[in-house]
Amino acid sequence: MRTQLHGAREQEAAELRRVALVDDHLVVLEGLKVLLDSIGGYEVVLAATDGRSFTEALAKGLAVDVALVDPSMPDMDGFEVVRWMRMHRPDVPALMVSVTIEHSWVRQALHSGARGYLPKNLGRKELRSALADVIERGHHYTDLVLESMDGSAKGQEIVLTGAVRRIDWSKLPAREREYLELLLDPADLTYEAIADRMGVKRGTVDYYARWFLEHYGAHGRAAITRLALESRPSPI
Repeated sequence: MRTQLHGAREQEAAELRRVALVDDHLVVLEGLKVLLDSIGGYEVVLAATDGRSFTEALAKGLAVDVALVDPSMPDMDGFEVVRWMRMHRPDVPALMVSVTIEHSWVRQALHSGARGYLPKNLGRKELRSALADVIERGHHYTDLVLESMDGSAKGQEIVLTGAVRRIDWSKLPAREREYLELLLDPADLTYEAIADRMGVKRGTVDYYARWFLEHYGAHGRAAITRLALESRPSPI
Protein backbone atom coordinates (compact mmCIF):
# COMPACT_ATOMS: atom_id res chain seq x y z
CA MET A 1 0.00 0.00 0.00
CA ARG A 2 2.81 2.41 0.91
CA THR A 3 4.60 1.59 -2.36
CA GLN A 4 1.42 2.23 -4.37
CA LEU A 5 0.82 5.54 -2.60
CA HIS A 6 4.41 6.62 -3.19
CA GLY A 7 4.10 5.71 -6.88
CA ALA A 8 0.88 7.70 -7.20
CA ARG A 9 2.55 10.75 -5.68
CA GLU A 10 5.49 10.43 -8.06
CA GLN A 11 3.12 10.23 -11.03
CA GLU A 12 1.19 13.27 -9.80
CA ALA A 13 4.42 15.26 -9.42
CA ALA A 14 5.56 14.22 -12.89
CA GLU A 15 2.35 15.63 -14.38
CA LEU A 16 2.76 19.07 -12.84
CA ARG A 17 3.16 21.86 -15.37
CA ARG A 18 6.29 23.93 -14.84
CA VAL A 19 5.78 27.69 -14.46
CA ALA A 20 8.34 30.49 -14.31
CA LEU A 21 7.44 33.81 -12.70
CA VAL A 22 9.26 37.02 -13.64
CA ASP A 23 8.42 40.18 -11.70
CA ASP A 24 10.52 42.71 -9.82
CA HIS A 25 8.00 42.91 -6.96
CA LEU A 26 8.28 40.11 -4.39
CA VAL A 27 4.70 40.60 -3.24
CA VAL A 28 3.48 39.87 -6.77
CA LEU A 29 5.63 36.74 -7.01
CA GLU A 30 4.24 35.50 -3.70
CA GLY A 31 0.69 36.29 -4.78
CA LEU A 32 1.06 34.35 -8.03
CA LYS A 33 2.55 31.41 -6.15
CA VAL A 34 -0.48 31.34 -3.86
CA LEU A 35 -2.84 31.44 -6.84
CA LEU A 36 -0.98 28.63 -8.58
CA ASP A 37 -1.03 26.49 -5.43
CA SER A 38 -4.78 27.02 -5.12
CA ILE A 39 -5.34 25.96 -8.74
CA GLY A 40 -3.28 22.78 -8.49
CA GLY A 41 -1.44 21.00 -11.28
CA TYR A 42 1.36 23.56 -11.52
CA GLU A 43 4.73 24.04 -9.87
CA VAL A 44 6.89 27.16 -9.84
CA VAL A 45 10.34 26.15 -11.08
CA LEU A 46 11.73 29.69 -11.04
CA ALA A 47 10.67 32.99 -9.47
CA ALA A 48 12.94 35.67 -10.91
CA THR A 49 12.97 39.31 -9.84
CA ASP A 50 14.56 40.50 -13.09
CA GLY A 51 14.46 39.57 -16.74
CA ARG A 52 18.19 39.03 -17.09
CA SER A 53 18.41 36.18 -14.58
CA PHE A 54 15.37 34.54 -16.14
CA THR A 55 16.76 34.57 -19.68
CA GLU A 56 20.10 33.31 -18.36
CA ALA A 57 18.32 30.37 -16.74
CA LEU A 58 16.49 29.65 -20.01
CA ALA A 59 19.77 29.86 -21.92
CA LYS A 60 21.17 27.17 -19.61
CA GLY A 61 18.28 24.87 -20.51
CA LEU A 62 15.71 25.45 -17.76
CA ALA A 63 12.63 23.36 -18.58
CA VAL A 64 9.49 25.53 -18.47
CA ASP A 65 5.98 24.97 -19.80
CA VAL A 66 4.82 28.59 -19.49
CA ALA A 67 6.18 31.88 -18.16
CA LEU A 68 4.29 34.74 -16.50
CA VAL A 69 6.21 37.95 -17.20
CA ASP A 70 5.80 41.52 -15.96
CA PRO A 71 6.34 43.99 -18.83
CA SER A 72 7.54 46.79 -16.54
CA MET A 73 10.90 45.89 -15.02
CA PRO A 74 14.22 47.78 -14.78
CA ASP A 75 17.26 46.86 -16.87
CA MET A 76 15.61 44.21 -19.07
CA ASP A 77 11.87 44.80 -19.27
CA GLY A 78 9.24 42.19 -20.10
CA PHE A 79 8.97 43.20 -23.75
CA GLU A 80 12.68 42.59 -24.21
CA VAL A 81 12.35 39.31 -22.31
CA VAL A 82 9.66 37.91 -24.62
CA ARG A 83 11.55 39.11 -27.69
CA TRP A 84 14.57 37.19 -26.40
CA MET A 85 12.38 34.14 -25.76
CA ARG A 86 10.97 34.28 -29.27
CA MET A 87 14.49 34.30 -30.67
CA HIS A 88 16.15 31.76 -28.37
CA ARG A 89 13.46 29.70 -26.57
CA PRO A 90 10.33 29.71 -28.78
CA ASP A 91 9.29 26.46 -27.07
CA VAL A 92 8.35 28.44 -23.94
CA PRO A 93 5.14 30.49 -24.28
CA ALA A 94 4.89 33.69 -22.26
CA LEU A 95 1.89 35.48 -20.78
CA MET A 96 2.28 39.13 -19.83
CA VAL A 97 0.83 40.04 -16.41
CA SER A 98 0.57 43.78 -15.79
CA VAL A 99 -1.20 46.55 -13.87
CA THR A 100 -1.35 48.48 -17.15
CA ILE A 101 -4.18 47.50 -19.49
CA GLU A 102 -3.72 50.15 -22.16
CA HIS A 103 -4.22 48.88 -25.71
CA SER A 104 -0.81 50.16 -26.80
CA TRP A 105 0.88 48.02 -24.12
CA VAL A 106 -1.13 44.96 -25.11
CA ARG A 107 -0.23 45.39 -28.77
CA GLN A 108 3.45 45.85 -27.93
CA ALA A 109 3.37 42.69 -25.83
CA LEU A 110 1.79 40.63 -28.61
CA HIS A 111 4.08 42.04 -31.26
CA SER A 112 7.06 41.23 -29.03
CA GLY A 113 6.00 37.61 -28.79
CA ALA A 114 3.67 37.27 -25.77
CA ARG A 115 0.86 34.71 -26.17
CA GLY A 116 -1.59 36.67 -24.05
CA TYR A 117 -1.98 39.61 -21.68
CA LEU A 118 -3.49 39.50 -18.19
CA PRO A 119 -4.25 42.16 -15.55
CA LYS A 120 -2.49 41.77 -12.21
CA ASN A 121 -5.79 41.75 -10.36
CA LEU A 122 -6.72 38.45 -12.02
CA GLY A 123 -8.42 35.74 -10.02
CA ARG A 124 -7.91 32.00 -9.77
CA LYS A 125 -10.46 31.14 -12.48
CA GLU A 126 -8.92 33.57 -14.98
CA LEU A 127 -5.39 32.35 -14.30
CA ARG A 128 -6.43 28.72 -14.65
CA SER A 129 -8.11 29.42 -17.99
CA ALA A 130 -5.13 31.44 -19.28
CA LEU A 131 -2.59 28.76 -18.39
CA ALA A 132 -4.67 25.98 -19.90
CA ASP A 133 -5.21 27.95 -23.12
CA VAL A 134 -1.59 28.93 -23.65
CA ILE A 135 -0.31 25.40 -22.95
CA GLU A 136 -2.93 23.56 -25.01
CA ARG A 137 -3.63 26.11 -27.79
CA GLY A 138 -0.52 28.27 -27.78
CA HIS A 139 -2.31 31.52 -26.92
CA HIS A 140 -4.92 33.10 -24.65
CA TYR A 141 -6.95 35.90 -26.20
CA THR A 142 -9.24 37.83 -23.85
CA ASP A 143 -11.61 40.64 -24.86
CA LEU A 144 -8.84 43.09 -23.95
CA VAL A 145 -6.42 41.40 -26.36
CA LEU A 146 -8.93 41.21 -29.20
CA GLU A 147 -9.93 44.85 -28.75
CA SER A 148 -6.28 45.92 -28.69
CA MET A 149 -5.50 44.12 -31.93
CA ASP A 150 -7.81 46.48 -33.75
CA GLY A 151 -7.77 49.42 -31.35
CA SER A 152 -11.54 49.05 -31.36
CA ALA A 153 -14.26 49.67 -28.86
CA LYS A 154 -15.43 46.75 -26.76
CA GLY A 155 -17.87 44.46 -28.47
CA GLN A 156 -16.72 44.90 -32.06
CA GLU A 157 -16.98 41.59 -33.84
CA ILE A 158 -13.85 39.95 -35.13
CA VAL A 159 -14.97 37.84 -38.07
CA LEU A 160 -13.42 34.48 -38.79
CA THR A 161 -15.45 32.52 -41.32
CA GLY A 162 -15.88 28.76 -41.40
CA ALA A 163 -13.13 28.53 -44.00
CA VAL A 164 -10.47 29.92 -41.67
CA ARG A 165 -7.19 28.02 -41.59
CA ARG A 166 -3.68 28.52 -40.28
CA ILE A 167 -1.35 30.75 -42.28
CA ASP A 168 1.78 29.13 -43.65
CA TRP A 169 4.13 32.11 -43.93
CA SER A 170 6.60 30.22 -46.11
CA LYS A 171 3.98 29.82 -48.84
CA LEU A 172 2.72 33.40 -48.86
CA PRO A 173 3.32 35.59 -51.92
CA ALA A 174 6.09 38.09 -51.21
CA ARG A 175 3.86 41.17 -51.07
CA GLU A 176 1.23 39.52 -48.87
CA ARG A 177 4.00 38.42 -46.48
CA GLU A 178 5.37 41.97 -46.44
CA TYR A 179 1.87 43.22 -45.60
CA LEU A 180 1.66 40.83 -42.64
CA GLU A 181 5.09 41.81 -41.35
CA LEU A 182 4.11 45.49 -41.42
CA LEU A 183 0.77 44.68 -39.81
CA LEU A 184 2.70 43.16 -36.88
CA ASP A 185 5.21 45.99 -36.66
CA PRO A 186 5.60 47.12 -33.00
CA ALA A 187 5.02 50.70 -34.19
CA ASP A 188 1.35 49.75 -34.74
CA LEU A 189 1.25 51.26 -38.23
CA THR A 190 -1.96 52.60 -39.74
CA TYR A 191 -3.06 51.27 -43.13
CA GLU A 192 -1.90 54.56 -44.64
CA ALA A 193 1.55 54.08 -43.13
CA ILE A 194 1.65 50.48 -44.35
CA ALA A 195 0.80 51.65 -47.85
CA ASP A 196 3.60 54.23 -47.66
CA ARG A 197 6.12 51.61 -46.47
CA MET A 198 5.11 49.28 -49.30
CA GLY A 199 5.14 52.06 -51.88
CA VAL A 200 1.52 51.45 -52.92
CA LYS A 201 -1.82 53.21 -52.69
CA ARG A 202 -4.12 52.72 -49.69
CA GLY A 203 -6.56 50.82 -51.93
CA THR A 204 -3.86 48.23 -52.65
CA VAL A 205 -3.48 47.57 -48.92
CA ASP A 206 -7.24 47.02 -48.75
CA TYR A 207 -6.79 44.47 -51.54
CA TYR A 208 -4.24 42.55 -49.45
CA ALA A 209 -6.75 42.52 -46.59
CA ARG A 210 -9.42 41.08 -48.93
CA TRP A 211 -6.90 38.50 -50.13
CA PHE A 212 -6.59 37.14 -46.60
CA LEU A 213 -10.37 36.94 -46.35
CA GLU A 214 -10.56 34.92 -49.57
CA HIS A 215 -7.67 32.61 -48.72
CA TYR A 216 -7.86 32.29 -44.93
CA GLY A 217 -11.36 33.34 -43.94
CA ALA A 218 -10.18 36.37 -41.94
CA HIS A 219 -12.24 39.54 -42.30
CA GLY A 220 -10.83 42.79 -41.00
CA ARG A 221 -7.54 43.90 -39.54
CA ALA A 222 -8.14 42.39 -36.10
CA ALA A 223 -8.92 38.93 -37.50
CA ILE A 224 -5.92 38.97 -39.85
CA THR A 225 -3.67 40.13 -37.00
CA ARG A 226 -4.97 37.35 -34.78
CA LEU A 227 -4.20 34.68 -37.38
CA ALA A 228 -0.80 36.20 -38.13
CA LEU A 229 0.17 36.23 -34.46
CA GLU A 230 -0.95 32.63 -33.94
CA SER A 231 1.00 31.33 -36.93
CA ARG A 232 4.03 33.67 -37.02
CA PRO A 233 7.21 31.58 -37.39
CA SER A 234 10.01 31.90 -34.88
CA PRO A 235 13.15 33.71 -36.06
CA ILE A 236 15.99 31.49 -37.19
